[in-house]
Amino acid sequence: MRLGWLPSGGMGTVNSGEMDIADLLKHLLLPALILSFGRVANFSRYVRGEMLEVIRQDYVRTARAKGLSERVILYRHALRNALIP
Repeated sequence: MRLGWLPSGGMGTVNSGEMDIADLLKHLLLPALILSFGRVANFSRYVRGEMLEVIRQDYVRTARAKGLSERVILYRHALRNALIP
């Protein structure tokens, strides 16, 4: 699969007479995406650690005892409190 519409570098297309904003954004997309992978990996490790800590709390255990679904417990209770720090 070839991604000819997604250039890997440069500031703009070489043979174009003028530099428009769409061409600049197209050349910026792939480098910005690659540079963001490291930050996303660090953030996901941090959130995972916080979620593991929050899941062990008493209020999560109480929510399970009430009969709430696991999805509601994870998103409404655990994830909200894990994202606070």
